[in-house]
Amino acid sequence: MVINFLLELIFMGSLGVMIYLMIRALPRISDVELKEVKELRVDWFNSILEKFDQRLKNFLEFFFRRFKILILKLDNFITEKMNSFKKSDSFKDLSVLVEKEESLKEGEVKEKEIAEI
Repeated sequence: MVINFLLELIFMGSLGVMIYLMIRALPRISDVELKEVKELRVDWFNSILEKFDQRLKNFLEFFFRRFKILILKLDNFITEKMNSFKKSDSFKDLSVLVEKEESLKEGEVKEKEIAEI
């Protein structure tokens, strides 16, 4: 267990040293040449991306505001329906019907018992 850990530690360390040596051996590019190339090719593209980014930001803001309003309206609708169920006593009416059915069944059972006697 400890031996495996030490071997992995040595392997990762040697891999890190190899990567460091390879990076140092790469040819270097001067910063001045790189800046000139970027300025010539990227300026027009950056302005397009900035405009697109601003339009996308505005659209998403509009969309999410409308979506939030829709969700709030749906929440209000569901809350009103739930409250109307509580106020309408429809559950009490349903329970009365169930009790009547149970009493009818009990009455039928009693009639059958009387008829058998």
